[in-house]
Amino acid sequence: TPLTAYDFEFGFQRAVDPKIKSPYASRLFAITNAEQIANGSADVSSLGAKAVDEHTFTITLCREDASFTDTLTTAVCMPCNQVFFDDSIGKYGLDSKHIISNGSYRLTKWNKEDFGIRLYKNEEYAGKFEAQNAAVFISCIDDELQSARLSDGDSDMAFMPCGELDKIDTSLLTTQSVQNICWVMTIDRNYSPGVRRAFALGFSDSVYANALPSGFTAAKSIYPEILGINADGIGLAEYNIEEAKAVMSAQIGTMQDSKSPQSTLYYYEGDGVKELATAIVGHWQQNFSTFINIESSTNLAVMQKEISESTLPFALFPITAKSGLYSEYAKNFVSVSNASDPATLQQEVLNGNIIIPVAYQNTNISYISTLQNVVMEEDNGYIDFSYIIKR
Repeated sequence: TPLTAYDFEFGFQRAVDPKIKSPYASRLFAITNAEQIANGSADVSSLGAKAVDEHTFTITLCREDASFTDTLTTAVCMPCNQVFFDDSIGKYGLDSKHIISNGSYRLTKWNKEDFGIRLYKNEEYAGKFEAQNAAVFISCIDDELQSARLSDGDSDMAFMPCGELDKIDTSLLTTQSVQNICWVMTIDRNYSPGVRRAFALGFSDSVYANALPSGFTAAKSIYPEILGINADGIGLAEYNIEEAKAVMSAQIGTMQDSKSPQSTLYYYEGDGVKELATAIVGHWQQNFSTFINIESSTNLAVMQKEISESTLPFALFPITAKSGLYSEYAKNFVSVSNASDPATLQQEVLNGNIIIPVAYQNTNISYISTLQNVVMEEDNGYIDFSYIIKR
């Protein structure tokens, strides 16, 4: 079935259709009527992305967007065959039988339970972008160290946990990194403003700097480096342990039995994060005469839901920038602020000491020396497999 401009028209319409709830729809808001369609005030047929004929696709912008040509290379702009989509009856993209493509590779396996993807060279492909390898296998195996799999020759490339960076042989493996994660601490709203202020005043990177895992650095703002935003220090409480003690003492005096209740800090499980959490609560316990237990969580989605429901007194978890776009990253904080300016957003997010930035983390990939043309996208930390060749 030939690919036509109408497949692109339908694909773009799906991307901004509010029923689809695409997480990346905002990348297309420079297109005429895209934002209005996404918020339900215009019909998808009014989108300024039209097929003129089978081989001509025209996009009309309503404003300038310096990153738009980059956006055109991402998945949100992929074509979609409407007949195939309609025939899938809600299963489009959910398994290998309901995926259609026209690239130089073909999908032969996709397991979601025992995760694995297998791509083989597409012998029917007639375009100019030839497959660089006979096959590409992608898998997720949690029961072995990635560094060991690379060293043993079981893998050619892997996302490398920060805690394993010091275990790899740099003479045999190459590593690329991008800082796209910010770990934050949340203090539940049920604590009084005074108690939250005391904890914030008693929080400093000098307390936990020595407990940071490899690949982590102390955070000065809520924005990791990938976003290119300098908001260091804006809205952060300045460390003052004596004032923190005084504020906490006054707050405890108003509590039942003039005693601070026991509490728990929940942290998302990751290499070295337990030691980080321990260092933070240890400092608080030492200075505030309060006991805070720590407990790990392995499900980030559940953890975030519990935070929104105010069931976690303290929480330490990562927020990942999936692109270099401020507008996408800012969606993580819409419950607090909708500010269009990064500095204002941070000021409003940190006001009240409900959220405190803790540490930045890198996403890392390591690969063997026989792989060439490995590119890690700087604006999202993803791997571009298009040109990778294994010699």
